[in-house]
Amino acid sequence: MTADINSGLVLKRTKTGCFTCRKRRKKCDEARPKCGACSRNGLRCSWPKFSGKYGHSSILDQVEVASVSEKGSTQDPQNRHCTKRDFNPYEGLDMPTASISPTLGNISSASRRTALSPLLLQSYLENTSLLMVAKPAHLNAFLTMLLPTAYFDELMMDALLAMSGQHLCGMHRSQPEMHQSTWHHYGMALRAVHGRIREAKNLPAAALLDLILVLLLLCHAEAFSGEQHGTMYHHLRACRQLLLRLLERPGEIFRTGTRRLMGLALESYCFLAVVANITPYGLLELRTLPVEDPFLQSAKHLESYDTFGSFFACGYSICADIPSIAMLARQRLLEDDLHSGHISSESKTTYYRILKKLTHWQVPNLSSEMLQWSTAYRATGEIWRHAMLLYLKTSMCGSTIGNAALLDEIQYHVDMVLHFLARIGSSPYGTIMMWPGLIAGSCMTSSEQQQAMLQRLRLSRFPNLHLVQASNLLELLWADTDEQAFGPYGLFMTMKKSNINLSIA
Repeated sequence: MTADINSGLVLKRTKTGCFTCRKRRKKCDEARPKCGACSRNGLRCSWPKFSGKYGHSSILDQVEVASVSEKGSTQDPQNRHCTKRDFNPYEGLDMPTASISPTLGNISSASRRTALSPLLLQSYLENTSLLMVAKPAHLNAFLTMLLPTAYFDELMMDALLAMSGQHLCGMHRSQPEMHQSTWHHYGMALRAVHGRIREAKNLPAAALLDLILVLLLLCHAEAFSGEQHGTMYHHLRACRQLLLRLLERPGEIFRTGTRRLMGLALESYCFLAVVANITPYGLLELRTLPVEDPFLQSAKHLESYDTFGSFFACGYSICADIPSIAMLARQRLLEDDLHSGHISSESKTTYYRILKKLTHWQVPNLSSEMLQWSTAYRATGEIWRHAMLLYLKTSMCGSTIGNAALLDEIQYHVDMVLHFLARIGSSPYGTIMMWPGLIAGSCMTSSEQQQAMLQRLRLSRFPNLHLVQASNLLELLWADTDEQAFGPYGLFMTMKKSNINLSIA
């Protein structure tokens, strides 16, 4: 416990320092162009390059420059080396330089990169990584752990650039060269993944863990692409199989010194598997993932990792019941069909158990490194609590809600979600609002509230294409006059009618 606290304090004091001081975990006086520590020790001092609030305009300008340069060349754009304008995020990280590209580290072969690869990497640093987890940059494992790993692993770098590219393409859809570069890295990653999966039985534990992390990056890439046919869930299923295999070798994985990466992989999978449940369980086969896995049943093993909280910001204990609610929803539909609305004692027991837990649940204590967002943290907990109450109460009703008193309760929970959403502000917790936003949105009947939700999704400070697709799904739901087009069952109806299988990340 003490070591974790001390480690957090060291990172916190250098979160805005130069790259060299961050890597050395030394206090930086932030003097520019060269800080005092680097001057005293004769070290190279390098700083991140941020442009504007999210860096979008500067990246787009560079894309246009690269595109013009590319069009003026007779050389294949995938076989060109990067030029001096490329962003080098690795300067100052004390990494070996003898055999490393000056721009993209271990992507040294011309066939593995395009002229826009450095810009995808820059966008990852400035934009994409910031919306991956509910933590600030200095505690963001996608920056502090995955990026250094990708520097020495071509497959992980391809997956990382594919994810960043899909996010960037969603914001700048009229850039064909950007799309080409993105799909180049996606294709490279997918081909390599297929080869490694065939060899999975013989892979060392550390290599197996890296493969799992790559699959998780591809899940996010699919979500950011706005793909609406559930492709990310193929990656997630493969990821689950590899996780089960890896968990059979606990001694080996922890001997490799990759415990923190293991914690990130487990929490990331659990989060994606849990939030896949926005409808009654099993009605959309592709997004139906097994819920009996031991690592989905208990929060204790996740909370033992110091990376915990990257996705389950307010603790796993409240979110762990989402699959149970999805299964309750399916059970209630079966009871309606077979027994004309009779509610079984089993369904009642499940309902009241979860209702009691949600009613009395309180937001856990906030970790010291996140104290500056204490108001947003408590609001996040309340948003998820009220969204889960919406999911639970609508699920208990089967396919149709005809009880006026219950509709009033549902409206109260919707009001509370919107009330607390206004308190999230500029905190990192805005990154995990898609699931509660969809559940609350599916229960909205007020046009004013519907427009407010659309605005939040489409004008999010964490812009990406799958938020736009989520808002489109809600619009289709609200336009449907069928009385069953309401709540999570309504989401199922709308997705089935429109042949949509929304990816949620």
